[in-house]
Amino acid sequence: MTADAANGFAPVAHLHNHPFMFDRKPGDRMYTTEDSVNEIGGALAPCLTDVQAYRNMREGFGLKGAWLTNGLDSIRYTSEDFDRLSAWD
Repeated sequence: MTADAANGFAPVAHLHNHPFMFDRKPGDRMYTTEDSVNEIGGALAPCLTDVQAYRNMREGFGLKGAWLTNGLDSIRYTSEDFDRLSAWD
C-alpha cells in the first residue's frame, strides 16, 4: 500500500466486515465465552483495534476513510472521524 500510494494511487477506504453470527455456540470462536455466546456481532462501530489500525494507515500511507458492513447495513467513516472514535492510546 505504501508503494502504491507513493506511485499516485489514492487509498480511498479500508473495507471491513463485521458479520452477523446467528449460529454461535460456546467455544466456536476464540473470543466466545459463556457471557458473550448470545452476542451475534454485526455492529457497525469499529472496535478499539480497528480505530488504531485506521489511524496508523492514515499516517502510514494516507488512508482517506473506512467502510464497515455487516452484510445488511454499512457505514462510512472519513479519516477525520478516526480522531473522534475510541482507540487504544
